Amino acid sequence: MLYEADRAVAGRFIPAWTLPATGTEARAAALCEVNWWFELAFVEQRKREEVTGVNFRRRARARVYDDDGYQWLVMSVRRLAERIMTPKSTANDALADLESKGLITITQGDAGKDSLAIRPCARPLAEAFFKATDDPTAYSEYLDPSTAEVSPGWTDSRTQAAAFHTSNGTTVHDLLVAALDGDLWLARLLSQILWYFGDRLGKCRAKIIMNGHLWLAKSHAALSREMSKSLESVRRGLDALVEEYGVLARCIAPYRPNAQWEHSSTTHLRPNLPVLLERVKHHLPDEA
Repeated sequence: MLYEADRAVAGRFIPAWTLPATGTEARAAALCEVNWWFELAFVEQRKREEVTGVNFRRRARARVYDDDGYQWLVMSVRRLAERIMTPKSTANDALADLESKGLITITQGDAGKDSLAIRPCARPLAEAFFKATDDPTAYSEYLDPSTAEVSPGWTDSRTQAAAFHTSNGTTVHDLLVAALDGDLWLARLLSQILWYFGDRLGKCRAKIIMNGHLWLAKSHAALSREMSKSLESVRRGLDALVEEYGVLARCIAPYRPNAQWEHSSTTHLRPNLPVLLERVKHHLPDEA
């Protein structure tokens, strides 16, 4: 249910590096949303552009061009807020912060007084990605002084692919955001934990069976590293998911991957499926 191909159901992939680069889930989600519009996708060609035998071509989703040939995303703050599932004021603050960090450029759009024209800034994005990951792709494409003058645009660059597709991160499901009262951090944390119990390919990475249930052994420190969040944020997040929402079960139990850890104990987690499914089903899209 959470891994349907439809993007509206599947949610949004948020790379881990975007958290230290932006500071909050809302800003990271806004950055990923902007980037999504500048990725190449197969789109149906207009009739006047059709070539015999070819009905589709790859082009960026953002299709507004200025006089200099630069692409822009034209969107209102209200629409952005709807897409990243935050209040309008939060989306507005996220855009302002991303612009102040130089990660995006914003001007007034031409689709009404509330529209904005937005585009990603390639070099600052590459710098933020490289700072968090030391990925050599970003350095070679944008940061190496010997190639700076011939750096490519952001769309379809190797750095864009590495930063937003192949780097470590979490798919944050829209259904979970809604089920957790719009809390993007809790939805990201829960999405990461659920990934261990089954991904799109059906692979389960949780291996521990206790009392007839499958559990994931995962310390707060390990989750902190995976989520690029502080230990205190992880503790509070787990407390909320276990105690306030009841969508996770938690216990402290011995962890024995090998002899040297035989006497250690760590946090074990598993989804509380009856409660989780009850919360999620109220936000399922209506069937046509």
